[in-house]
Amino acid sequence: MTDASENLRLPYIISGQAQKHITHNEALQALDALVQLSVASRSLALPPSAPAPGSRYLVASGAGGAWVGQAGRIAAFQAGAWLFYPPQPGWQAWIADEARLLVLAGGEWMPAVGSGAPVWGINAAADLDHRLAVASPASLFTHAGGDHRLTVDKAAPARTASLVLTSGHSGRAELGLAGDDDLHVKVSADGTTWREALRIDRATGAVLPVQGLRFPGYWRFFSSTNLLVVGNPSADVVLDTASHNPGNAYNPQTGLFTAPSAGLYFVNINFNTDGANKCLFDVEVNGVPVTRVEFLPNGYSHLSKTFLVALAEGEAFRLKVKEGCRVRFDGLGQNDNVVLLRLGNF
Repeated sequence: MTDASENLRLPYIISGQAQKHITHNEALQALDALVQLSVASRSLALPPSAPAPGSRYLVASGAGGAWVGQAGRIAAFQAGAWLFYPPQPGWQAWIADEARLLVLAGGEWMPAVGSGAPVWGINAAADLDHRLAVASPASLFTHAGGDHRLTVDKAAPARTASLVLTSGHSGRAELGLAGDDDLHVKVSADGTTWREALRIDRATGAVLPVQGLRFPGYWRFFSSTNLLVVGNPSADVVLDTASHNPGNAYNPQTGLFTAPSAGLYFVNINFNTDGANKCLFDVEVNGVPVTRVEFLPNGYSHLSKTFLVALAEGEAFRLKVKEGCRVRFDGLGQNDNVVLLRLGNF
């Protein structure tokens, strides 16, 4: 049997020992110093000139005077003398002049909780890569009577400050300042390959669709040869080629576009005028005019006209040139074409 306890090194009373009270009192002194450990300071390298009875300190490096050679130990002023106790890993101490609770880990005293804690897990294991870890059905950051802002900072423009959304701990979306100071939106199907969908310029606020804007539906049709359409008194616009025609919604033989689903459709017509006469386009849905596009061309010119039309699923849309208007669609559709975008349901 050893002569002291394993953890606090409290001296044992040996069988037949004389003056047992001395050993007993020494153990009580150690308990009084170490249990519910609270020290006045950890910044002193020299003992105070008038220490209070029972006061305790963590001795700073470079210790001198009565503390020489005791750096890192707990100094307790008991019975008019300094006694020293070596702290053990995992011990906690309240530092009165800092109002902080510290824990001894890796030979260093570090904050146990609160500001400055190296890692902090709430119902989860934190590590050096994820120094704050929270496992919870929800998290709340609320105001203190006014505003509330969440700030994510980075060290330099080339670094990243972002919010990453994951599924099964595999990244699926990222929003933030990724590699520069523009706002980036990225997505991933597998957490490894990322595609940038959107970027917002930090200086101008311009929205830059990196992958191009995508709509619920996109159609484009044109004439494969030069086509002249004369309204006499009216004529259908029939363009014989479709470069984008999902669901074969556009019929290049009839010029009818049949809505595959209900929605608001954006229509853009690009064409040439063939003369200076007033021109009229009628927009027909199921054979009934619903709107008219009217303009007075300046001789022979290239024009672009845009309008919106609401279509129910299965409704047929077509364009008609009216009342002597002469319109040309140059072949191959590089500049002359009709584009439809379904903007969404209604």
